[in-house]
Amino acid sequence: MLNGEDFLSQFVNRAAAGRDEGCSPDKFVLSSHYLQKDGIPKIVFSMLGVPLATGTYTVVNIGISEDRCAHNVVTGSFVTLIQDGCAPGDRYRPVEAENNFVTVEAYNRTTEEISGTFQMTLAIDLDEYLPKKVVDAPDTIRLAQGRFKVSLLQ
Repeated sequence: MLNGEDFLSQFVNRAAAGRDEGCSPDKFVLSSHYLQKDGIPKIVFSMLGVPLATGTYTVVNIGISEDRCAHNVVTGSFVTLIQDGCAPGDRYRPVEAENNFVTVEAYNRTTEEISGTFQMTLAIDLDEYLPKKVVDAPDTIRLAQGRFKVSLLQ
């Protein structure tokens, strides 16, 4: 829902998960790409550094220039894409004061299937050097009652 309207119905979703090899093979990255019906990507939502173990993990905000691997935390981002889908639009990062979490409800080590839930509130990342790319973009995005079921990419 965006401003009370179901805006995701106009997109095709492609989700993928893979081991977080850049930080730790015991963690995974979940990425969800929303493409327009013509195949042009418009939104990328990601959760990074999620442990490959059942449990509930807090999602925190890590600065763009900070090394998330050194912090050993779970983080997330929501990025819009403009023009033909290759130019970055607005970037949203987790709001620290909110209850942001990802819960891994099941992880099958044999089949590499992972399922769980998540909730995240993200705010647009703005400063004097990074103004809004899309003037009417919302300032805050709240993802509630999110669910995922994926298999790790080989």
